[in-house]
Amino acid sequence: MTKVIFVARKRADLTEDEFLTYWQQIHAPLVAKIPGVRRYVIQPVIRTASGADVEPVCDGIAEVWFDNQSIVQDAVESPEGQAAAADVPKFCAPESGAVVVDEISGALGVARRASPHY
Repeated sequence: MTKVIFVARKRADLTEDEFLTYWQQIHAPLVAKIPGVRRYVIQPVIRTASGADVEPVCDGIAEVWFDNQSIVQDAVESPEGQAAAADVPKFCAPESGAVVVDEISGALGVARRASPHY
């Protein structure tokens, strides 16, 4: 399984509620239209769990799951992928960003590739 992990910072002019509402109601449906997406998970930061004196490094994280790296490349280049990317500045600050990772399952420090059948 290959994932795109997106680390999001909200735009300064948006409240947390506006940011999450836009992400869930406007942006998520755009991501759902991208060919090859197997799963999309939004994980907003829980500020109260971070501690009163600690500023979280982001406002949320999203995971977009694909079967493999070549499907990710096709998805990014698709019109739907381009539309989703163009939408990001409407709710995220410029310092937001993404990385592409492969999932590796590990047990007792021994890493092995996750089976695509899970």
